[in-house]
Amino acid sequence: MVVKSQKKTCLNKIEYISQKESLVTSVININTTINDYELQKKIDNNQLKRVFFYSIKKEFRDYFVFFKTIKKEDGLYDFKILTSFFDANRSFNNYKIEHRKWSKEEIEKTIKGDIGLIFENDTIILKDCN
Repeated sequence: MVVKSQKKTCLNKIEYISQKESLVTSVININTTINDYELQKKIDNNQLKRVFFYSIKKEFRDYFVFFKTIKKEDGLYDFKILTSFFDANRSFNNYKIEHRKWSKEEIEKTIKGDIGLIFENDTIILKDCN
């Protein structure tokens, strides 16, 4: 079941942090405002199972791994996603990604948009606050 929260629950900022120079997996940081108390309680109790980008094709979503949640203050959360999807010259499930370097602008455009938060049987859709 997909649920749209009636209370202020939205994306503030999505940021890609490339770490391929240091030979560790790159990170996507998703900063959110969540003013729905029930949703906060689920997140605080580690019931969030998965975070995904609607802009990424379903067959590639497994290459974006939900790593952890950081509660910055009441109602403000950061979700950390690990990915090597944007590294050049990758092959996924016998499907060759173009041999090119992703520009910062291309990556930002790809990860912008709605985010899905999966809690057991429910998916919460986060939309941009603007």
